[in-house]
Amino acid sequence: MMALFGDVRVVVDDVTGMVSTGIGSIRRNRRFDATAVKRIVVEDSSTNDDGARKVIRLEANRTIKFASFLTSARRAWMLITLRQLLLLPPPLGTHV
Repeated sequence: MMALFGDVRVVVDDVTGMVSTGIGSIRRNRRFDATAVKRIVVEDSSTNDDGARKVIRLEANRTIKFASFLTSARRAWMLITLRQLLLLPPPLGTHV
């Protein structure tokens, strides 16, 4: 997802997940265990002069906060998509 200051990518490959933020080759990559995801929520980040920014908090084998510069609509879409991919059981008849 594109934001004012680059983009946010979440890649999930079987058991490994990665949150990548940045612009072009200047990126910050944070890995997590996709099978250990317990919760994905939107919360306020640290308060600054403009008030608190909203972030997505992904809790797995480690906690990762990201997406602070996405619009609220894009953040909501990413939250819903991540919950469907990482928290809901696979549909019946699919092999995992």
